[in-house]
Amino acid sequence: MSSSMYQRQGFVMSTEQLGNQPSYKDWFPSLGRRNSNKHLIQKMTVNICDTFRKRNPCFEYDTSFNPRRVLTKPSVPTKNDGYDNENSDFILYVHGLVGPNNEKKYLIIDVLGAGTFGQVAKCKNMTTGELVGVKIIKNKPAYTKQSLVEVNILKHLNTISDPNDEHNILRMKESFMHKNHLCLVFELLSVNLYELVKQNHFKGLSTNLVRVFATQMLDTLTIIKDAEIIHCDLKPENILLKSLESPTIKIIDFGSACHESQQTYTYIQSRFYRSPEVLIGLRYTTAIDMWSFGCIVAELYLGLPLFPGSSEYNQLTRIIEAVGNLPNYMISEGKYGHRYYNKRTTFTGDIKYSFKDIQQYSEERNKTEKPSKRYFSTFDLNELVLKYPLPRKDMTSSEMEKEMKVRRNLLDFLKKVLQVDPIKRMTPQEAINHPFISGEKRFSRNLEEFISLGKGIKKRTKHDDSDSSNRERDDEDDGDDEDDEDDEDEQDVPSMLTGVRRRSYANKESRSSTSVSPYSRKRYGSILSPLMSPPSEKSITNSSPISPSTEILTEQAYNQNTNMMKRYRDHCHSNR
Repeated sequence: MSSSMYQRQGFVMSTEQLGNQPSYKDWFPSLGRRNSNKHLIQKMTVNICDTFRKRNPCFEYDTSFNPRRVLTKPSVPTKNDGYDNENSDFILYVHGLVGPNNEKKYLIIDVLGAGTFGQVAKCKNMTTGELVGVKIIKNKPAYTKQSLVEVNILKHLNTISDPNDEHNILRMKESFMHKNHLCLVFELLSVNLYELVKQNHFKGLSTNLVRVFATQMLDTLTIIKDAEIIHCDLKPENILLKSLESPTIKIIDFGSACHESQQTYTYIQSRFYRSPEVLIGLRYTTAIDMWSFGCIVAELYLGLPLFPGSSEYNQLTRIIEAVGNLPNYMISEGKYGHRYYNKRTTFTGDIKYSFKDIQQYSEERNKTEKPSKRYFSTFDLNELVLKYPLPRKDMTSSEMEKEMKVRRNLLDFLKKVLQVDPIKRMTPQEAINHPFISGEKRFSRNLEEFISLGKGIKKRTKHDDSDSSNRERDDEDDGDDEDDEDDEDEQDVPSMLTGVRRRSYANKESRSSTSVSPYSRKRYGSILSPLMSPPSEKSITNSSPISPSTEILTEQAYNQNTNMMKRYRDHCHSNR
């Protein structure tokens, strides 16, 4: 930099211009006692350029001299001619530019998320002004290869299966290579369903809103099943609201997806939503997406994961306790059947299987398996669904009867979706015709209708807000699950199960703070705010006009469930 030029933070001024200048009294004329401090602060901050120009009319401000804020951690250039860090991530800067053939097409605004696969950046299309999400894959052959599968699947879904954008599938605008990094450009969406439930302190959504989301998910699952595609990673984090003004959703993250005839991995699905056939090591079909879907529907209603297993053994234990044991053919044909079951032959020649207890399993695996903690008084689906607190304490008998009818339909729906036998599990087409989905009129596209009718978020239990904010998820595998040793070769090519972890490098407890979807940093707006209202002091009281035959929680059971849910959140927080 020339000695005759002063440049810093965009300020450009010749040293010759710093001679005879007006005094500070000329900069700031008398403003009066009352507002002088306020105006001084404004002139030295937001109006600093105008202040400098009053001192010197030749003063100029050039944004090109601003230091670029780095968005990637670590930010030290070590690979790829200085474009990548030690983790092979492309180093992102605010106002950096990416595009096909090194074209300056997308202006980087901020980073939305970072994960195993790479990063997601919020960008602006310099030609159209449209805001988009750009997924920038790590500069590694395995990640690039897997992401190309995602590109091909999305191209097929967007152009052939859903060309008119009618079936809630994420739209990919284009893909390109930039500095040896594969980049995928997506539409920018709003918050995900996990964030929606979290914002409501994990108290769950109303049956009306659950039906709205379930109907749309089934529409998507029908389309991808017809295309013989398996998503392989359905979970609330991968289902996003299109905007805050509508309950319309989009299913995202096809990074683990595959064609039904071209299965590459056996270690798939996030643990809380992993199907029994995947746990036992059977060849899987599109039915595994229906299992994940059932887990999501239950979680939206309950506010907590239905099967929050701490390991694969614990996950299978919870499933068996809730919905029953696996049929013999799954155990005998499963790659890992011997791991979880004892086999014996009766005197008649019949084969019998018994599930290994925790002591035997721990001894055989040479690892300590912690006993399963219970966060509800029961794992029975009947009690979990039918005896959950009612939405309001002042419901009339007719309103309660209508609510219980919907709950009974929901219970039957979950039992048929969460069949441990994939052959007996409902298909998306069958589920769409179930009374829980088809029994009511088609959902409205206006989210405000759910609010105005008082049917937004269920007021279920009394929670301490500070405690609720600490509830975290433990469904991401930590590398210690049982499949690792048997599937080492398959783990060389990552299936990106972890999805997007927003700013995990900056905050180790990122999921305990208010997070934002991988494709948007837009905060919750006024439309959703009424949905997030705190619960009433008590969801039900003994004085409520309740029919003796109506199945509800008593106040004692209500308090018991509240304590269980609090223990669950504390446990999840400590496990992180």
